[in-house]
Amino acid sequence: ERVTVVVCSEMGRHPLLNSWAGKDHWTYTSAMLLGAGVAGGQVIGGLTTDATGHPIDMASGTPTATGTALLPGHLGATLMALGGHDPGALVPGYDPIMAALR
Repeated sequence: ERVTVVVCSEMGRHPLLNSWAGKDHWTYTSAMLLGAGVAGGQVIGGLTTDATGHPIDMASGTPTATGTALLPGHLGATLMALGGHDPGALVPGYDPIMAALR
């Protein structure tokens, strides 16, 4: 009822191999939220055909061409909202991902 767990990475790996048959850093990654205040049982967002992050509708979490491109600040604002804090005061310029909140 009071604990939220966040599992994430600071980066992802590029979907294609580089010239040395390795994987470069990639700005797209994923996060998993579990617990109190989280609207679970869903996947929010997605990737485009070239494996970049697809903009989403912040209220539904559905990928849409006219949506918001997610940035780390959006996740920060979402976590502040889950903790009962005003995201606008702590993470100015970023809205919480409302689809993730119960």
